[in-house]
Amino acid sequence: MAHRAHASYDRDHMTPNTFAFAAGLPYRRKVLEASEALFFKGQRATNLFYVEQGSVRLMRTLEDGRAAVMHVARPCEWIAESSVFSEVYHCDAFAEVQTKLLSVSKSSLLKQFRADPEKCMQFAEMLAGQLRALRGTHEMVRIRRADERLMRWLQLQASGEPPTLRIQGTWTQVADELAMTREALYRALSHLRKCGAVTVCEDQVTLVPQSSAVRRKRRTA
Repeated sequence: MAHRAHASYDRDHMTPNTFAFAAGLPYRRKVLEASEALFFKGQRATNLFYVEQGSVRLMRTLEDGRAAVMHVARPCEWIAESSVFSEVYHCDAFAEVQTKLLSVSKSSLLKQFRADPEKCMQFAEMLAGQLRALRGTHEMVRIRRADERLMRWLQLQASGEPPTLRIQGTWTQVADELAMTREALYRALSHLRKCGAVTVCEDQVTLVPQSSAVRRKRRTA
């Protein structure tokens, strides 16, 4: 069940380039449990959502009944921004894990856009950044080798030194996002581990610097 609370938008703890266009707007907090729906395709679009914690999967059902993953929104990303000028949502949205969100009224946002052109420019800047990321994702899923595709995804998601990420949800969900079967992903992950490119400890993946990976590969050759 989603939990809600009224609040006012606190710009201080947000990333200015991403959230400046929504500064000053009221919002609601929502908490979704794993697999809980946020909205469905065709439902009236009334709000935009910002992911504070967790992740939300945007999906569409194909003609043959299969579900296609359109996007996975992670912390510091907006959801349903493409529906700002649409009457309805274009995808189904489900929480992958327990997820905390901020919900901003679409009507309030549009009113702010009409009153302040600078907010429109800030929103456009955010959309341009998302478009660049989308093109990167499109390029990634066109990589034919499963291990190279998975490695590219890990490189994009990991951060820190050494680059590390914690898998939210399941590897099956990662496989869906990368447009490959679960079996192909596990084979690819096993190959990356054997060649020393990554280490895996439960749900944490660490990318091994290339020089270290080469040395490890020579020792096991």
